[in-house]
Amino acid sequence: MQDLNLIRKIAWSYTKTTGMEFEELFSVAALGYTKALNSFDSSRSCFSTWVWINMSRELNDFLLKESKKDNIPNKESINPEQEVSFKESIQSLSQEAQQVCKMIFNSPAEYVSHAPKLSRGKIKDELREKGWSWSQIWESFKEIKSVLNKTV
Repeated sequence: MQDLNLIRKIAWSYTKTTGMEFEELFSVAALGYTKALNSFDSSRSCFSTWVWINMSRELNDFLLKESKKDNIPNKESINPEQEVSFKESIQSLSQEAQQVCKMIFNSPAEYVSHAPKLSRGKIKDELREKGWSWSQIWESFKEIKSVLNKTV
């Protein structure tokens, strides 16, 4: 595949903005690339533009489908052991990560939305206003994500 770096670039940009795994987004972008190959018309656009548009469309459709999945368990489906395990996981976080969790738990309607990028952006902006460094913010996010991936 001659445009492998183009596929990597768009997959990486979506990874940074959505927080989803690179490999998964890369495969979706590659699918968009192959669809673009089959529908390219040189009289209508430049090849790289056409490919980029098709990969973006494929990734956006994928993200929309993923956001509609109900992967978040409701309170009734969580057993007491899971709740204790979750609370212990939160307590094992660094002070910074615990502060981020407290912000979210104290005002979930303010911070939680179906668009992870928007939620994370709002939290990031607020932390920057409080004087947090970029490394503190991103390390806290990584730590929380790691714990959530282990407990969910």
